[in-house]
Amino acid sequence: MTASTWTTLSNPPNGTAVPTEPSGHCLRDVGTCKKETADRVNAKAHFSRNRDWNPRPLPNISKPIAWPFLKSPIFRRSAFAKWDVLNLAFVPQPVAGYTVKIYKVTYGTRGDVPPQFVAVAFPMDLDISKPPPFLVHYKHVPGQAKEHETRFVHFRPFGWDWLYFDIWNWFVYNAPPPGTSPGLLDMPFQSSQQFSFGFPYQLRQANKQYVIVLPQISREFGADKQLRDYQLYSASVLREVLVAIQKDILSLEENTLSHVAISANSSGCQVFAKFLVDNIAAAARNPATETFMNDELNEVFILDPGGDFVDGMIAPIGRWMKLSSRRGGFKGKCVRFYSHGYPRTATVLTGEKSNPFTRGRNGFWESPARTVSMAYLPFDRSGDDVWQQTYDESQPDGRLMVNNFGFVHHVIPALCLTDAAARSLYV
Repeated sequence: MTASTWTTLSNPPNGTAVPTEPSGHCLRDVGTCKKETADRVNAKAHFSRNRDWNPRPLPNISKPIAWPFLKSPIFRRSAFAKWDVLNLAFVPQPVAGYTVKIYKVTYGTRGDVPPQFVAVAFPMDLDISKPPPFLVHYKHVPGQAKEHETRFVHFRPFGWDWLYFDIWNWFVYNAPPPGTSPGLLDMPFQSSQQFSFGFPYQLRQANKQYVIVLPQISREFGADKQLRDYQLYSASVLREVLVAIQKDILSLEENTLSHVAISANSSGCQVFAKFLVDNIAAAARNPATETFMNDELNEVFILDPGGDFVDGMIAPIGRWMKLSSRRGGFKGKCVRFYSHGYPRTATVLTGEKSNPFTRGRNGFWESPARTVSMAYLPFDRSGDDVWQQTYDESQPDGRLMVNNFGFVHHVIPALCLTDAAARSLYV
């Protein structure tokens, strides 16, 4: 399969453009798409204030807290209690400094395959003289419990809502624009259910200039309970897509990738696990796949696998870690793993004889060579955990109960990418 078409979509202004710029599924039935897309004239979405996709400087907020970012070491002793809390830096007005482009890509030549979207965010001050480091994120499937979530009512077929919630949400933290009345603040420790993840802001805070790539993840499952409908499972196709992006944003004719990190969260971990299994096997047959898996993909960031998939994610990563590179300066395969679920098979990644973690007690482990780090971040429904204690210390007058799956599962990708990127040995 190849990226047989490669076109750039213009930045949608506010969802009222005619004709609508639909998603790949929408392109198959534009009439239905127009009927099932929200009324953006009378019913504004949370994000329709933006006139393009580029993440803005965030509002200057310092009370009750400023914007929180995780820093090293990730735990510190609480000032008021005997337990640890998360070690947070509070920044009043974080700047992203990223430019966003949305590409429409068709994989292969089959007529029944609709175009898929690939969203790209790159630093405005990116060094354009050399191939950049890429961070490809396999994201969760949004709106899985859509019967309880009114914000996803206009996802069928995938239209403007999908573009916003499944792409732009990853590039921003949601907040009221400066000079307007206070509204929704969707940032860690301010929102009971995180819906925005601020990847450019997190990378800027870590001082690491990755180019962020978000491939489309379908919300459709097959009988085998695997996500289907044209996932980007092929390393050779992903490599082709990244080279094309590199040539487009930098005007470089370089066909070699300098460095690739792949991150995943929630159900995106199942997609990424299959990616690893399939392409470790395919590397023996396909030179492009071998080049990508051995030489170019050297970092993995896991931002909370969903359900009981923690050990299911560890197993294929363990096999991938055994791959080596022919490149000079190879530092080893690097893994940053953050999970609220207990990693029973942590020793596959740590290489130690015993599990460094105690079930129910938060902890952090890093290898002497700093190639592998793991953070266990469990929540306790009683509130006696690192999450609730961190909230209580940072907002002593707050009333938010953060000891629940919905909060922790979404805050991990909204908080921990900063730490993962800061620990990079390659960027």
